[in-house]
Amino acid sequence: MLSDWDVIYIRGNHEIMMKDMILGKLKTQDVIDDYGHGLKIACAQLSEDQIEFLINLPDSQILDIGSKKILACHGTPWDKNAYLYPDSPDNIYSKWNSNEIDFLLTGHTHYQMVKKLSNTTVVNPGSVGQQRERNPGAAWATIDFEFASINLRRQGYELKALITQVETFDPQSKYLKEVLTRQ
Repeated sequence: MLSDWDVIYIRGNHEIMMKDMILGKLKTQDVIDDYGHGLKIACAQLSEDQIEFLINLPDSQILDIGSKKILACHGTPWDKNAYLYPDSPDNIYSKWNSNEIDFLLTGHTHYQMVKKLSNTTVVNPGSVGQQRERNPGAAWATIDFEFASINLRRQGYELKALITQVETFDPQSKYLKEVLTRQ
């Protein structure tokens, strides 16, 4: 059982891209063209142990916290790269309205949301680094699973140094700067 401050880690699409890049399944230049130099820089600065940790994370984890069962995944339980938005059709959500899982924690879209289904509550805490809701700041959540208390949080942060790095390493990428500054 997790304590109040334990952390779980799951693999997302960028960790998968890192692994595929290292294994030669993706060309480094293709990743740079689409996403900038971030993964190449990470591979150069992280230790072998840190890289091994990241690329071997599980795609999902089921947790028992108190009397609640929680499933954490990056996309959806059925597809790690699927997008689950607050306004996704009900039939998409009904795929995971489970009698066995009380909370589904998801990410991938970078959109904060809480959606209560009849049996399961779906939570996406948003994104700390690349929010996509046109609402600036680091998005995250606190959850008391036992009482089903969910607080979506957002905190501003200084972007100037990050924008300078983007302009230095990826001056040709208008997308990276736009994602970080959209409002």
